[in-house]
Amino acid sequence: MEKPLNVSVGNVSHADTSINASLKSANGWVGCWYYGCRRSYHPEFRCQCNPGCRRYGNCCGDFGTRCWWLGPSPPADDRRRRRRRTKPPPPPPNPQWAPSPPQNGIATVYHQTSPQACKAILASSFRPGSDGHCGGAIYFAMSPEATKTKAIGTQSQSGCVIQAKVEVGRVKYEGPKCGHKWEPGELKQQGYDSIQFDPGDGQEVVIFDPNQVKSMKEIPYNSAWKPEYNVR
Repeated sequence: MEKPLNVSVGNVSHADTSINASLKSANGWVGCWYYGCRRSYHPEFRCQCNPGCRRYGNCCGDFGTRCWWLGPSPPADDRRRRRRRTKPPPPPPNPQWAPSPPQNGIATVYHQTSPQACKAILASSFRPGSDGHCGGAIYFAMSPEATKTKAIGTQSQSGCVIQAKVEVGRVKYEGPKCGHKWEPGELKQQGYDSIQFDPGDGQEVVIFDPNQVKSMKEIPYNSAWKPEYNVR
């Protein structure tokens, strides 16, 4: 069932729900990227990011991709003996950037393209592409690092990342294939301003109207953000 929102995050039941409540949704923006990978249970969290969460069925949705290095929690009676014999692997380095939950309906998102295209966008504006999971639209990742797996489409390029402030408004939540290829104006006709979906490698924000981009700037490029395979 669709869940219209006045703000950009979380799955909520009605349009008047506050943004603080929507941020606490275990199926929305809050997850292990927000809480961090833990080795203990935290009752104040809405979902868990510790090795025992799989056993209790309360893992955050991104536990498997964010905290895979923690491994499964050993049985209680065997835990002490295992700790004596093995040491847990060191955690991966903290990401340089973390997703920023939207504030007042404005989300901070990222788009990777070529340096030449960056200059053209910053000099004018974003333009919808001709294809994509959701159709010809403007696609954003939730962090610069996440653009590494996003900038791989037929029109994608790499080498420059733009940070944008996007007015997401009422968000339509779609599955991995975005429902269908949306036509220009179709989303507005259904009463929504943007789409949020996860094609399998992280959440994306999709808009069709360039005027929803309220500000943008180029950020220093990190070679670790470059796609590991050839951009098609």
